[in-house]
Amino acid sequence: MCKKALLHLSLTDVQKIIEIFPHFRIRAFQWIKTVGIIMKQKSLIFDADNTLYKVNAKTAYEKQFSFICDSFGFDRIAFKEEWKKIIKTVEFSTSLIKRSREYSFTRAINIALEKKKHHVEKNIIEDVVEKSLELFYEELLKTGIEFDKKIPPMILKLKKRYNLFVASDEYRKPLLKKLSFMFGNSDDYFDDIVSCQEAGCLKPSKKFYEYLIKKYKFDAKSMTMIGDDWRRDLEPAKQMGIVTVLVNAKKEGCPDIWMNEINQLMPDEL
Repeated sequence: MCKKALLHLSLTDVQKIIEIFPHFRIRAFQWIKTVGIIMKQKSLIFDADNTLYKVNAKTAYEKQFSFICDSFGFDRIAFKEEWKKIIKTVEFSTSLIKRSREYSFTRAINIALEKKKHHVEKNIIEDVVEKSLELFYEELLKTGIEFDKKIPPMILKLKKRYNLFVASDEYRKPLLKKLSFMFGNSDDYFDDIVSCQEAGCLKPSKKFYEYLIKKYKFDAKSMTMIGDDWRRDLEPAKQMGIVTVLVNAKKEGCPDIWMNEINQLMPDEL
C-alpha cells in the first residue's frame, strides 16, 4: 500500500487492513507513529558514524599500528596495549585535544620511546603520526565504511520537507571524507555539518544542538535528533525538548522513537 494513502486512512480503516493482512501489524503501527511525530518537525539532525553509515575500523587501525611500529621498531602487541591504556584514560574526556587520534598515538609513541630509552625529534614523531592517520583513513574508506545505497536518495526526499543537518563528534576533516564517500557532495544533502570543532566539545553535550539553535534561530521543539547512542547522541537532546530517534538493534534509554535501521524513516513498503 502507498505510504501517502495510508496516512489518509482513519484508525478504523488501518485496523481493518491489519485484520486482513496481520503481517502488516508491527510495521504499520510503528511507521504511523514515526510519521505522526516527525511530520510535525521542521529540522532533522543526524549523527554520522553508525547512524548514516556503519563503521568498522579494525583493519584501518591494524594498518596504522603496523606503520607506526615499523617506523620506530616497536613490538606491535606491547604498543597496542599501551595505546589502549591511554584510550581508557581519555574516552570520557570532553577535551578536543585529548580525544583526538593525534593525541593518543603521539602519547603512546612517546611512552614506548621512553621505555626503550630512545630519543626521537618531535617533528619526526609528528610526521609519522600524520602519515599513519592518512593510512588509517585511506583504509577506512576502502574497507571500513558500509551503507545502504537507499539512504542517499532517502535523504534527498527528506530534504524537500525538512532542514537537514549532521551533528558528529568526529573532527571536521575526517567527517567530510566519510560523508563525501557516501554522498559525494554532502552540501547537496545537508544544510550544515556540525563537527566537534564547531561545537567546541565532544559528545555527550548540548552544545551541538545549541550551536544550531543559535545559528538558525530554531525552536528546540521543532527539531529531531537521530542517532545510534542514547547517552552520547540523544539524552542531551531530549533534555532540551528535542524529539529523539534511536537507531539501534537494541533499545536503550527513553527515545521518542526506536528503530533498527535508519531506512525505517521512509520504508519502501509496509
